[in-house]
Amino acid sequence: MTNSRVAEWTAKWPTSDPYANIPQQWLDALKDAVSSGAVPDISISTLTDGRPTYGNQDPSGPEICSGTYQCRGKDEIWDAPDGMIGLSVDDGPVGDPDASPRLYDFLKEQNQKISHFMIGANIRDNPQVFLRAFQELEDDIGVHTWSHPYMTTLTNEQVVAEIGWTLQIIHDSTGGRVPRYWRPPYGDADNRVRAIASEIFGLTSVIWNRDTADWSLASNGTTLEKIQDQFKEWLAGPRSPGLIILEHEIGGDDVTAFINALPLIRQHKEWTAVSCAQLFENQPNGSWYLNAQNNTSPVTILNVGGGNEPLRPSSGQPSSSSSSRRASSSTTASATGGTTPTDAISEITSTPAAVGATPTDTAATNPPTAVGAPSANTEIATEIANTEATNQPAAAVGSTSTTVVVVSAPAATSANSQVTSTPNVNNALAKPNATGAAIDVPSHLGLSLVVAVLSVLGGSLL
Repeated sequence: MTNSRVAEWTAKWPTSDPYANIPQQWLDALKDAVSSGAVPDISISTLTDGRPTYGNQDPSGPEICSGTYQCRGKDEIWDAPDGMIGLSVDDGPVGDPDASPRLYDFLKEQNQKISHFMIGANIRDNPQVFLRAFQELEDDIGVHTWSHPYMTTLTNEQVVAEIGWTLQIIHDSTGGRVPRYWRPPYGDADNRVRAIASEIFGLTSVIWNRDTADWSLASNGTTLEKIQDQFKEWLAGPRSPGLIILEHEIGGDDVTAFINALPLIRQHKEWTAVSCAQLFENQPNGSWYLNAQNNTSPVTILNVGGGNEPLRPSSGQPSSSSSSRRASSSTTASATGGTTPTDAISEITSTPAAVGATPTDTAATNPPTAVGAPSANTEIATEIANTEATNQPAAAVGSTSTTVVVVSAPAATSANSQVTSTPNVNNALAKPNATGAAIDVPSHLGLSLVVAVLSVLGGSLL
């Protein structure tokens, strides 16, 4: 892997300022949502002694309903079903060998699924670690914003950027998957922030009802022994509601706390511990992603934020055409995300660039592709993983090997812890194509069709 390839990957994403060049489609969708009244006109909060405040307004009242003050928003997930535990970690992927890599080794050894609520900038900086979670562990990936701010302190446009860029880097690194779930940093969301996440990006918030406070281990706010005692108390307590527990993969102590807790959880046979996404996967529209059941299933073509066009840099003015997520294509392509590094390099590099790709290499003038095809970003991230993480374990036996062929359709002619229920149901999306057969894409959509041919060791189909 050359430095230029790493630079090519990094240059596609925001660096110091994620708010500088917000794609026009996202701004158009925001304008539509605000104009329709779907996004309430709530004042931006101000941090006062580390807590968001709203002047003389009641933050826990129905108008604002701040999660920081334990107010639960409509359709937010705070509790697991009875007798179940939703396992997740926040703030990854982290390159420190004692953090995410050690956790992933442990999860693989224990065959334990968890949800990863990831920071976009960390995915940009640690693509090889990200691919371990997505490809090797086949864990679900959720959104934890681009730079981990208090979301209620941001403008509407800044909220869009924090969520949108994180969705986009996940989309472009996973064969076009768009996460269904997100977790606001510090649990800080109000009705305005929730509405932007839901109306523009189709996201459902996942908070928590138990906090290990592992985020304070480094500052001696808690200890490993205290966290273990908390788990003993929680597991011996009521099984209704179930538990969603806040944990992190920031550093070695956080990971040690998780590693210590899992055997204790498994000793309590009355509890079932799964990832947060798995808690609801058997319910209607309970797929891990808005356009795919899981990490290896077929993918329905879907842009981040909706619409049919490639991403465009902001022009500074709203576009004349709407870009609501509800206008998204429901056409299905039989793409899968279980690509191996060698498959991605040998196949994707020999195909034309996906619709919307341009030869420039800056985030302002060459936004990532917003179609359902695995883009060059997937290839670059995978190539980085293949060359910079050769000491990591190989993909598990039986993991899906994918050959990707990109067929271009004609272009369209139109333009850390403060708080701790069912998922938001989105009926606008078609179910993934269970047969794996390619489906024709109408040319007016201007989309790239991805046809993925699955093969497994021995040549039999999954």
